[in-house]
Amino acid sequence: MLTLLEKSLKEKLVGYRLVVASNREPYIHRKVRGVIRCDRPAGGVTAALDPLLQSVNGVWVAWGSGDADQQVVDQQDRLRVPPDHPCYTLRRIWLTPEEVEQYYSGYSNRFLWPLCHMTLDRAVFRQRDWEAY
Repeated sequence: MLTLLEKSLKEKLVGYRLVVASNREPYIHRKVRGVIRCDRPAGGVTAALDPLLQSVNGVWVAWGSGDADQQVVDQQDRLRVPPDHPCYTLRRIWLTPEEVEQYYSGYSNRFLWPLCHMTLDRAVFRQRDWEAY
């Protein structure tokens, strides 16, 4: 059963496609004892947006951080999710460890997070982090 928000968006998005871009992916693939497992990470963004994208056939763009993520995508780095009832597209992008350190640990956590949480005295801006972001 669709929530009121999902129903409203589904009606308003006719002819459009909802695209979500986030750091975290809604499904992560990992190897466990040689077998690929698909898990749904806990978190507010995933919990809120995954059901919505399922109802509107959207696209979620995110960093593929799982050690088996590259093994389950097609040649355009996409796969249909959720695994038990595929109804929207997850488009993965690939980042180097250096990019993750600079954009995520650097710019996002050292600058954006303090800025958005009103702890300006903790905000650290570094040009190389911004360029990676």
